[in-house]
Amino acid sequence: QLRNFNYAIPWGDTQLKAGTYTLTLDATAKGGYHWHFVKNFTVTQKQINSLKNKINTPQQHNYLWWFVAGGILIILLLAIIIYLLLKRKRNDDKQESK
Repeated sequence: QLRNFNYAIPWGDTQLKAGTYTLTLDATAKGGYHWHFVKNFTVTQKQINSLKNKINTPQQHNYLWWFVAGGILIILLLAIIIYLLLKRKRNDDKQESK
């Protein structure tokens, strides 16, 4: 019984270009099953153009949450420093008035 499934291959930040490629894939499954595939294929510029903005675009890293977390951390540290300075000033003022 033949089974077919789509398998996405991560390209990372490299953009696929038109040309001839060879896919070598090893697959294993429970029960000791093992398959070895070798497939030559050609990608044309027309195929790449038809897939633009769907696949074949390098993943862009989103650092927004790192900036938000960093900003919150800086604000918290500043608030703690200001609180400690004000507390120290109050203690100094109390000791001077005695």
